[in-house]
Amino acid sequence: MKVETVESVTSHPSIKHVLNRYAIGGEVTALPGEVDTNYMVDGEQGRFLLRISPEGTPSDLLEFQDLLLSKLVDAGINCPELIDSVDGDRCVLLESGEVARLFKWVDGRPYDSAGRPEGLAV
Repeated sequence: MKVETVESVTSHPSIKHVLNRYAIGGEVTALPGEVDTNYMVDGEQGRFLLRISPEGTPSDLLEFQDLLLSKLVDAGINCPELIDSVDGDRCVLLESGEVARLFKWVDGRPYDSAGRPEGLAV
């Protein structure tokens, strides 16, 4: 798992901006991701997943992901739950064109380190 130092992550102006929009702070650690850039934020308010989607990500894809997770949460399935910013926004648009969203943290293992389940077809 690639983990950046806390100093290199929190010195990035976009991270500070996003954390301010959600009124949270804490130690920020980079996590692996296939398309999105992911960070764990661990602070006094709790632990969160900060997900930054690349510029050009279709808004309907982000809305679909949010709706799917919302339905899973409503069904009682333990998965990341989207958190609104202090302004009530579901996401934060960065100057770079990237889109940041904050989720409640769910304990577990990162997908890339979980290993391949036995019997899974190739």
